[in-house]
Amino acid sequence: FSIMTNGTSHRKADAAAKRGILLLERTSSLLQLDPPDLRRALAECQAAVEQDPYNPEVMRIYGCFLSNVGQRKASQQQFEAALTIDPRSDVVILSYSELLVAGVEDATSEHDEVSGSAALQRRKDQLLRYTHTHP
Repeated sequence: FSIMTNGTSHRKADAAAKRGILLLERTSSLLQLDPPDLRRALAECQAAVEQDPYNPEVMRIYGCFLSNVGQRKASQQQFEAALTIDPRSDVVILSYSELLVAGVEDATSEHDEVSGSAALQRRKDQLLRYTHTHP
């Protein structure tokens, strides 16, 4: 019985990953246009999350898109929602970490190194707290 459950779990994970790949293919083709069609790519991401609200990979892709267009707060919300669904997702944790570190790098370009170190420590603590409260 546990093997069947495990197999079912793997099939669900594979299906979720495939939906993520399809989203990446659609948005990538829109972003490769000259000029890139950001509005349609955003609409694709939003529709994918609405159609598949429990797919952390789709949420991660949307979060990455939002981060790349400068919507850090909305991106953070997507990563946190994805981690709520799958708190052990290495790819979501990595993407979220990149967002947090990018925020620190932006802050340190305008401030001294000491405040940059403090900001980095705060981001690290934030991510650790989040992953520990959602094990």
